[in-house]
Amino acid sequence: MMPSREQGRLRIESDGGWPVSDTIEFLHAFKAAYENILIFEMLLEGFAAPRLSVPRTPILNNRGLNLSTALWELPDEALARFLRPDDQLILQRVELSSPGFWEFAGALNPLEVLRMYLNDRHRRRQDRTYREAHERHRLALENILLENQVFRERMRMAEEYGLSDQDMTQLLNRFVYEPIQQIDIIDARGMVSFGGNE
Repeated sequence: MMPSREQGRLRIESDGGWPVSDTIEFLHAFKAAYENILIFEMLLEGFAAPRLSVPRTPILNNRGLNLSTALWELPDEALARFLRPDDQLILQRVELSSPGFWEFAGALNPLEVLRMYLNDRHRRRQDRTYREAHERHRLALENILLENQVFRERMRMAEEYGLSDQDMTQLLNRFVYEPIQQIDIIDARGMVSFGGNE
């Protein structure tokens, strides 16, 4: 049996008055980003499992990642079945005012990556003259992952254990960059004003 993950909370500030369709679309993208980052963490844990003494997940073979199945091509719905009930993202509190907030509970590390990303995004948005190139945006996301001690350690161990740069790049693209980019695309209108822990 896998040990429980450390739990955390994330409060996202938002002004009210958004169409229901926009809100549903944003919450769906946020949930998908959370789940994908959690799966990315599980994959890194599984790849480093011999050193961490943690059980393998069903998406891993005995040597580590089963990359021959093109894991990054599976739809989010197929991957979500590997999440345990206690890893689900919970919408714990909502205040519908202007300003208001959504408060989420879930696994700490994915919430922390999303919090750091939203805070970084908020700072970039405040600087109206700042226009970030796509590659610099990707590097900023990678730095956010590396600032998280757990992800930094798991990525280092996975690389030491033989995960190639190409596989790491594909996993990062599929499970971190693309899902977070969906939040940006949907929230281009400014629905989220700030993300921080309570």
